[in-house]
Amino acid sequence: MVDDKTIEAWLNEVTERIRANTAEITRLQDEIAADTRRQAALKALLTAATNGSQPRQVSPTRAAPADSKARISIHPIEHGAIGVLEERGKPVHISELRAELARRGIPVPGKGTDANVIVHLARSAQVCRVGRGLYALRAWGVPEVPSRRRRAARRGRKR
Repeated sequence: MVDDKTIEAWLNEVTERIRANTAEITRLQDEIAADTRRQAALKALLTAATNGSQPRQVSPTRAAPADSKARISIHPIEHGAIGVLEERGKPVHISELRAELARRGIPVPGKGTDANVIVHLARSAQVCRVGRGLYALRAWGVPEVPSRRRRAARRGRKR
């Protein structure tokens, strides 16, 4: 039988590893965000250098193996949402999250609606939906609400 002190020591060790890994993820996300800003600036320079004509397509290179399902980088919306959630320390409603992203100058693609932000958060490995319109960090251990499955619209009349 394992005594309580041993279990507590294991728990402390795992908790410390989680903390260290989370700090590393945050550091890498900051680097990715900075590099994304640099990339956008360089694309703007390239466009300006070609006198406003169509810039050449610059395709990012990826070092991940073909069978890897891990994402190399995260979208700026996801990165910004993670930052907002970390600062607030509690679940945030999607409308507040979108407003804060806009305040920080993070562009939301499409029409810039809540739905556009939700699409990016639904793909996130770090953000989860915890209630109607509420999003939190998975690391907090808040119980998730399963995503709603909608039935496909029927086309045409059935006879």
